[in-house]
Amino acid sequence: MKIKNGLKLLWVILNCIMGFALGWLVAFGFLSVDDHFVIISIAIVSAIFHGYLWIRILKGEKQQLSIRKIILGIQLVIVIFIAGLYFSQRLTYQNIPLIGNQYEKSFRKLWQAINKAYPYFELKGVDWNHTHDKYYPLVLDVVNDQEYYLVIAHMLGELKDAHTDVITPNLDKRLYASVINLGDLAIVDQIGYSAEMAGLRPGMLMLSVNGKSIEEIVPEIDISLNEASTPWARKIRAYNQLLAVPEDENEVLIVTVMDKNGKEVELEIQQLRTPSGWFSGFNVQKIKAVSFEEINDEIGCIRVDRLWNNNDDIVSEFDQALNELMDMQGIILDLRQNGGGDSRIGEKIAGRFLDQSFTYGHDEFRRRLFKFAWRNSVNYSVKPRGNIYQGKLAVLTDYPVMSSAEWLVGALIDSGRAISIGRVTGGSTGNPIQFSLPGGKVRYSTAAFYRPDGRLVEGQGYSPDIDIKWTIEDYILGIDPDIQAALDWMEAQK
Repeated sequence: MKIKNGLKLLWVILNCIMGFALGWLVAFGFLSVDDHFVIISIAIVSAIFHGYLWIRILKGEKQQLSIRKIILGIQLVIVIFIAGLYFSQRLTYQNIPLIGNQYEKSFRKLWQAINKAYPYFELKGVDWNHTHDKYYPLVLDVVNDQEYYLVIAHMLGELKDAHTDVITPNLDKRLYASVINLGDLAIVDQIGYSAEMAGLRPGMLMLSVNGKSIEEIVPEIDISLNEASTPWARKIRAYNQLLAVPEDENEVLIVTVMDKNGKEVELEIQQLRTPSGWFSGFNVQKIKAVSFEEINDEIGCIRVDRLWNNNDDIVSEFDQALNELMDMQGIILDLRQNGGGDSRIGEKIAGRFLDQSFTYGHDEFRRRLFKFAWRNSVNYSVKPRGNIYQGKLAVLTDYPVMSSAEWLVGALIDSGRAISIGRVTGGSTGNPIQFSLPGGKVRYSTAAFYRPDGRLVEGQGYSPDIDIKWTIEDYILGIDPDIQAALDWMEAQK
């Protein structure tokens, strides 16, 4: 008898748990409720209802046998429905599990998934049916994975969306050196063996490639395998390919650069075999994603280069940096090379600057997907956290700032907590989902992000309150005009 009663109790508890989960899913997911108290209340009521229902049924024993079967049947239908919806969407929108290895079939499934879920067709002015007709014949002619993924990458490139691209295999071109931007200046970042042997060094300013100025050559660079949502974001993608290795191994790349002393140098880069174990002593190894300094007795600066953890803890490192600068009258938050990552990390960073909760935007989905609990929209908010910094705050932005890094900018700017200085951000948001293909994976955007005033971020970005242009003179003198503008603004606030 004790065993039987114990099993009954266990059954009631299991149904309470299932009722709670179902109530939460209905409230948070299908009804898109945002209030946590309301969500939990609905979940608790659902749990109590399921538990009470089974207590009554089990007490009745044989008299309630038919009712028990009906309730079990209803619960089974609900479980099968939710599970079926989950697995069918995994197959439809992610191609998981990957069945078969047919290029043509996988191409069609990807095209159909994007056709159903992609949010920006109208914004991009893309006729997706025409895109299918353009690339489908090309897929029929591919003979290996490399050719297949080049076709897929070019098709996704039609959307000009930095969150819609090939993840694997890696289709990036080989580079003699990577190039980043300081405003509109193209600066050598990390160098390879051939570049080092030619005399190229990190920090040099790019002036021309093969006799063409940077302004002339950038529009000629093909970035269709690595597209972006705005002209300025596409420009920095092109910057990174300025020193791409030519397909002809005998071709010599002639580049004109300027060193930090203002001296112009013409270099000839030839393809050389990199010695085993070679390591450049000139490359600056970026170990920490978060760094800080005291610019003067009153102003501190915190630089955050990414919003994703890589065997580190961004939030913890940021907290340590901010705690060291809490007594400063003003702080400059430098996000200029931050391409995003995890929005939750950005929200925790913003939470140290806001003394009250703030909803900085929301996602709207074309299709209710399991990844977001079948919601049609999601609101994003910052909540105060820890010891709030109350001093003046300036955020430095630039073209590479995208995705969740843009959301961090938006949380601080649209709340009125900070002023932004620099250049417009990349204008790239999408909450992408991954899709499996034979031999690799791609991703595509599923959500349109809107600011509190209803403006889209995709294709627009966040414009700075103070727009700054870098000059060659700034480069030669070693001046950071963004930092200087922030210092001037803070001085004017006294």
